[in-house]
Amino acid sequence: MAVSGLEVGRAHTAARAIGLARAALEDSIAYVATREQFGRPIGDFQYLRFEIAKMAADIEAARQLMYSVATDIDSGRRCSTEAAMCKLVATEMAERVTSQGI
Repeated sequence: MAVSGLEVGRAHTAARAIGLARAALEDSIAYVATREQFGRPIGDFQYLRFEIAKMAADIEAARQLMYSVATDIDSGRRCSTEAAMCKLVATEMAERVTSQGI
């Protein structure tokens, strides 16, 4: 019974991490659109476009895992393992995305 309460907390932590990562992605997109190098926005450089795409894909993957856990919680199904995985994936992803954004 006590462990089932952790599922919701872990899902909340994952959601906060995903929101943080999404904000970092949006800030990064705005930055690469305005920062210029060699007379053009750095967002025109293929490497940075790939990095932005990877950041977006990582965020979406974590979001979908979190949605799956939230669906299980709402349905009353036990998902303590999945909730723990979701928290791990989302928080590790948020650290990578925010560090990459810097």
